[in-house]
Amino acid sequence: MRYERGALCREDDVSETVLWWIDSPSPDEWYAVGERGAIVHERAGARADESVPTEAALFGVQVQGEQVFAVGGDVWGTREGEIWRRDAAGDWAPFAAGLEGVVFKVWGEWFVGDGVAWTRDGDALIPRHPPGGAKLLTVHGNAAGDVWAVGGSASPTLLRWRGDVWEELEVDPACASSGLNGVWVADDGVVTIAGFRGGLGRYDADGWACPEGQVTIEDLHVARGHDGRVFAAGGDLFSPGNNHGAILHYGPAIEAVAPGDVGPCP
Repeated sequence: MRYERGALCREDDVSETVLWWIDSPSPDEWYAVGERGAIVHERAGARADESVPTEAALFGVQVQGEQVFAVGGDVWGTREGEIWRRDAAGDWAPFAAGLEGVVFKVWGEWFVGDGVAWTRDGDALIPRHPPGGAKLLTVHGNAAGDVWAVGGSASPTLLRWRGDVWEELEVDPACASSGLNGVWVADDGVVTIAGFRGGLGRYDADGWACPEGQVTIEDLHVARGHDGRVFAAGGDLFSPGNNHGAILHYGPAIEAVAPGDVGPCP
């Protein structure tokens, strides 16, 4: 889906495989990654298949200047992780393989996954693994170096990196009582979380701000800031015959989009 100038449209014929994540360095360029090493790159309206030779699923991607990093692993088999890097010439190559946990997301110098976390120093990975082997789904920070990671399954995991050690924070049960999948850190330090069963909340120096009542029962997999708002997205991925998506937002009011109004992108 693409949201632009108040309109939501559907990108068709993107990939024959499931796609798990997308990153866009500019309005006319994006990378999407998914199952069996799928990588789709669109720039200025031209779309290319840049898939890499692996059976692993790629769960995260981020553009970092002239480099692009894609991360993933074998969830059901070896449970090992891998990291791929695209160089300035446009060539993809393995950056790290056989890692001791599936890698789910990349942000800046950070890579996080199933019981694992690293920072990158050039071509070296420095272990920053979470306490208790926590499963981390997403990592994000801001320009001030404030880095947060989320995860968990039956209960939420929220970690903050203070420069030398992870600090674990309690999540207000009114915001989320199950695992977390998304985190967004704004420039002013406000942290937004999103998770299973409609888990949503905002955290700042004054503590937690939770919705008044449950906004949705859908599982939310991402929180992202855009144009003065924060969006959360997810849906029902598992009910037979009832798979569907949902997008929520926090901030200045915008008109809701009905499913029937979403057509192909021009």
